[in-house]
Amino acid sequence: MNIDAGRDINAFPTQATLSTDDGQQVEADSFDSDSFDGSLNSGTHSDGNIYFLIPKLNDVSDISSIRLKWLAYYETDNIDDDNSHKDFDVSIHLQ
Repeated sequence: MNIDAGRDINAFPTQATLSTDDGQQVEADSFDSDSFDGSLNSGTHSDGNIYFLIPKLNDVSDISSIRLKWLAYYETDNIDDDNSHKDFDVSIHLQ
């Protein structure tokens, strides 16, 4: 994953949750995943790999789609700023 911070942010994709279309839900493997998230300054770039261990997987072709969710936010004093907290929620169809 790549993160290009357009402002000072806090992003936590290595704490993501992955759901599979066969009904499994797992947390990111913090032991094997890269440490590249957290507090990022405006104008910086960060990237790394996130790993998920799927406990009940006989064959990769058994999964045709995944859903990935993680949190990011930025600090603001504007109480009307509804964009300061974001739950990213991405579905990916595999072929």
